[in-house]
Amino acid sequence: MRVVKPIQLSPDDDRRLRVLSKRKRVEARVQIRTRIVLLAAAGMTDKDIAQKLDLGRRVAARWRARFLAAGVDGLLQDATRPGRPRTARNAANVEQVVRSLDEAEQ
Repeated sequence: MRVVKPIQLSPDDDRRLRVLSKRKRVEARVQIRTRIVLLAAAGMTDKDIAQKLDLGRRVAARWRARFLAAGVDGLLQDATRPGRPRTARNAANVEQVVRSLDEAEQ
């Protein structure tokens, strides 16, 4: 049986998480992440958190681990995605296509 690492929140982290979890103008995914960490800090298991928030267990485990690794700031940013980054050449191609469509309309 796996044992998850407990989360101990500093007063500052606790305050920041509570504000983020209730703020109206915060992305929904950030609110869910903060709620996961607050429930984990209250001693709930990943399975119980997943049931309470209607998520997958792995999602709860991922955000618990991300918080332990990077703190509150780690919850605010998405991980980098795989794939080739955009290049200036691609941007130039898009501009060229837009220009040609504009000319075709005239």
